[in-house]
Amino acid sequence: MLEAVRNVAQEEGDPGSRRWFADDELELILWYSASGEVVGFQLCYDLHRRERAFTWKKESGLTHSLIDSGEESPFHNRSPILISEPRAPLRQVISEFTARSGKLDQSIVELVATTISTFETSASKRPAAASVIRFALALPDHQLFDGAPVGNLLTISPDGSKLVYAAKSQLYMRRMADLEFAAIPGTAGAQNPFFSPDGEWIAFWSASRGELMKVPAGGGAAKRICRSGRISGATWSGSEIVFGHAAGVMQAADNAGDPLVLIEQRGAHNPQFLDRSKAILFTVERQVVVQSLLTKERKIILASGTHGRYVTSGHLLYVVDGNLAAVPFDWKNLEVRGDSVTVVDNVLVANFSVSDSGTLVYLSLNNDRAQLHVVFNWLEVLKQRV
Repeated sequence: MLEAVRNVAQEEGDPGSRRWFADDELELILWYSASGEVVGFQLCYDLHRRERAFTWKKESGLTHSLIDSGEESPFHNRSPILISEPRAPLRQVISEFTARSGKLDQSIVELVATTISTFETSASKRPAAASVIRFALALPDHQLFDGAPVGNLLTISPDGSKLVYAAKSQLYMRRMADLEFAAIPGTAGAQNPFFSPDGEWIAFWSASRGELMKVPAGGGAAKRICRSGRISGATWSGSEIVFGHAAGVMQAADNAGDPLVLIEQRGAHNPQFLDRSKAILFTVERQVVVQSLLTKERKIILASGTHGRYVTSGHLLYVVDGNLAAVPFDWKNLEVRGDSVTVVDNVLVANFSVSDSGTLVYLSLNNDRAQLHVVFNWLEVLKQRV
């Protein structure tokens, strides 16, 4: 297990500090700012064979290098040299690190594992190199959910780099490479967050204003999209937004204006455009259905299930009996093609979201407290359970 190395020499002139952890196979160095924020790390692995390292600095990003110690060089006492290495055994490194990180703070484990998982290599693109990585995110007391949350409370950006959730009538965002969630200014009273297709905007329903609104993910003032009563699930496609409402499935344009009723159906929720906006997938009366906007014909896709969501892997995700399941889905013919597989157990109703990059986030309820989970490479779960 990784143990803290005592009396670590600090770098002269650096206003912050550093910590060092080591065991027989790994070494981890953490750099801290003067305020105590982690601003960099270096994880060295394969120490006794072909030593390599992942190095991350907040201002410059992540690199992977071969460490040339210089021991076999005719130039004695040479300092180690980092040589860029484009290939990395991500699955091996992350699994070994998480297995040996027992005494590390969970936030540090999350930062290192999630950051390393974003490294792009030719080896990491092979299906065999993918690995399922799961962990729960620890939340500070002032950001905890109240009791058993109701409604859609979390969303992940399409590229998987940003996670947003609503708690205590406020939106919080965490960039996956950071350690903490930060409150998003101008989102008091926010519920039901969801991202724009490019990940640059976060839309939400404001209970205090009775409006659908949006705020820049990079920071800035919130803007009104349209007036609306409480919504129940929403998605953003192109410049159009569809959302569930007491009146049925509604459509709003990003450039504001009054919303339109697309489908009159009491109790319709969690709608999503399909077939290039020619059809709408939504849930009603505990069934997942699709309705053509051209012919108005409605088709039952799942006779038992709720909160259906089509994802770019070609699957339909949905909740059934408190679990999140996936089934192959042909969006052209609007029908399932194959058997469903349980992805994760104990999902809190509507609260799951998937990025195009393959990261799943969801809420579970444990001892009457909601807990936030992250699963990298969720598609590997299907391969393991089929």
